[in-house]
Amino acid sequence: MPEIYRTRIFLITPDDYDPVPFAPLLDAVLKAGDVASVLLMPSDKAVYADAAKELVPIIQARSAAALIYNDSQVMGRTQADGLLLDGDIDQIVETVKAHAGRQIMGVANILSRHDAMVLGEGPVDFLFFGRLDGDTKADIFPKSFKLAEWWSQLFQIPAVVMGGYAIESAAQASNEGIDFVALRDAIWKADDPAHAMGEANAAIDRSFAERKAFLSDDR
Repeated sequence: MPEIYRTRIFLITPDDYDPVPFAPLLDAVLKAGDVASVLLMPSDKAVYADAAKELVPIIQARSAAALIYNDSQVMGRTQADGLLLDGDIDQIVETVKAHAGRQIMGVANILSRHDAMVLGEGPVDFLFFGRLDGDTKADIFPKSFKLAEWWSQLFQIPAVVMGGYAIESAAQASNEGIDFVALRDAIWKADDPAHAMGEANAAIDRSFAERKAFLSDDR
């Protein structure tokens, strides 16, 4: 049976949060289930570094990677684990080369196979398919889903796909063996975000067990 891997969760913070009251909620969510990494979005660019200083240690204490959005200075000042870069391709490539091998480097908003191929030449650590605010539907946006599925089947660099606002979109990504599924509103807009994180992991576990059984029967 070919080796398969369990899809993991790439958590994105809300766009608007106060880091002090948000900190215990984030900790509770991370405690509730497996999270590979957390992307800290800049709720207020003027105090982004202060917010990251508050939240990065919480993320790292829960054995998740703390990622900063598009700001290498904030990454350095807060000792975050890496960056998610978004913008001009040439500038992204230069930033990736400057930090390769020392911090995690990912690229966001991959909207075409061409962009994926150009950026995948690296040295990047992951590609993010879809828009960071692309969880406007219950399911994964079809174009993002197809791109992430295509990439995952052909290349070793991990893919992250933007999930939907429904918890079951995590299983949708897992069903196709996509490395990571990004969740935002599915967690933070739930009545109980920590419970939602547990449910998302349970959905992935069910999908993973079904995939293993299917591949075992198909030998």
